[in-house]
Amino acid sequence: MQRRIATTSVLLVCTTLVGIHAQPTTPPAPDQPSNGMLELSVKAAFDPEPPRRKDDAPSEPLWRGLIEITLKNISRGTVHIEEGGNYQISVLDSSGKPAPLTEYGKKVEAARRVQPNLSGVASIFDLQPGQQLTNQMHLGAAHQIEPGQAYTIRVSRSRGFPMVDPDGWPVMPPRRELRITLEIPAQTSAAK
Repeated sequence: MQRRIATTSVLLVCTTLVGIHAQPTTPPAPDQPSNGMLELSVKAAFDPEPPRRKDDAPSEPLWRGLIEITLKNISRGTVHIEEGGNYQISVLDSSGKPAPLTEYGKKVEAARRVQPNLSGVASIFDLQPGQQLTNQMHLGAAHQIEPGQAYTIRVSRSRGFPMVDPDGWPVMPPRRELRITLEIPAQTSAAK
């Protein structure tokens, strides 16, 4: 099944995480957000807390575990992307330790250990030059996120990318993985 994207941005909402990392095994590789064909970016999405009383003003938005991951075609040609659970995400607290898993996160991690490849290709996208594909993920579903605390989010992806670039040249293994780190600073003005 092949689907062509007609808009400049596509938003997918993902609530399952196949790449939950409970323990970091090796020091992280340096960020590599671009391979000349695709560019990976990630940003935090903030939710404003609703006022507790009708007369209260809304408080400053707090990060509650929502991130947006974007892949953008920065090449001159069409890039074919396989989409479907291809991101590996680790969430570290301010001390550098993995954020504790929720009950749901523990179930996903246990299932991943039994059957490591839980995902398949959900769809194939043709990204035209300048187009982007955006996934929104709620890390709070799998990790115990404390609003207002500092976190380090590491996102990587190596599956679902083309083996050749739009010009027909092979994409060598170092360029097949994109990695980026997002720092969530502690917020001092939490809701009252």
